[in-house]
Amino acid sequence: MKKILIIIIFYLASVTVFAQENFDKYISLAFEHFEKENYDDCIELCERIIFFDNENKNFTQLNILIADAYNRKGDFRKAALYYNSSFNSEQEKSKKNDIIFRCALNYYLSNDTIFAYSEMYGIDENSLNNGQRDKFHLIMAVLDFKTGRYKSSKEHFRKIEGLNENQLKLLDDMFLKIKKINRKYNPTKVEWMSIVPGLGQLWCGYYKESANAFLITSAFYALFLNVSLKYNIVDGVLVVFPWFNRYYKGGVIKSYKLAEKKREVERNKILNKILLSFPSIEI
Repeated sequence: MKKILIIIIFYLASVTVFAQENFDKYISLAFEHFEKENYDDCIELCERIIFFDNENKNFTQLNILIADAYNRKGDFRKAALYYNSSFNSEQEKSKKNDIIFRCALNYYLSNDTIFAYSEMYGIDENSLNNGQRDKFHLIMAVLDFKTGRYKSSKEHFRKIEGLNENQLKLLDDMFLKIKKINRKYNPTKVEWMSIVPGLGQLWCGYYKESANAFLITSAFYALFLNVSLKYNIVDGVLVVFPWFNRYYKGGVIKSYKLAEKKREVERNKILNKILLSFPSIEI
């Protein structure tokens, strides 16, 4: 019995040593999967290494790799969660800040702006180096832009190092244009315009929706008049008017939503134009 126990212990020790000696090889393979865009294989291999790495020597590195793989797959929510996991095991302050930036960016990409803000508010600005300050201001500028805090967004954009006069002028022009867009595509204004069927949709540039709203509403209105004149107004009200009212009100409500959509599209165009004009900042 004692001999069997000794054999088992020796075997387990051998397996452990073997596994530890081969971690580097498996980690290299995981990175190879990532480079070849085999993201599922990369994630699976990383999770296996983490499971067998009892000393958690590679925990931070592997969680970042998993997060990067989920980011490439477009699963930004999961990417943010794995960046969070790697943050807790990272000791170096500078690297912790970089992890926060990547985590916040992925929350932003998954439309979780509240979580993105909560990550960014946890950063001590005094701990940032010059390159990290640019990252901080860029992410805060984008978050503020997305949530309609344009004054704060502009201030963060202007704090990015190395901007020339043309870029600063473009920034002023774009934020001036934002005000015009917000006024032009004000959903309440467009909704009131839609009292005339199709006018709100036409104002927002949705010509097909405008034509549909005008033609359908006009057709039911003409039918209502025809029934009212041919028979009596009561028949027109009972038979046709509910349908006319349904499509008329539906067009008004839809115009409000289309104005919101149009405004968001135009805002995104402006944000993209600003970002493309700025120096490249890798996060």
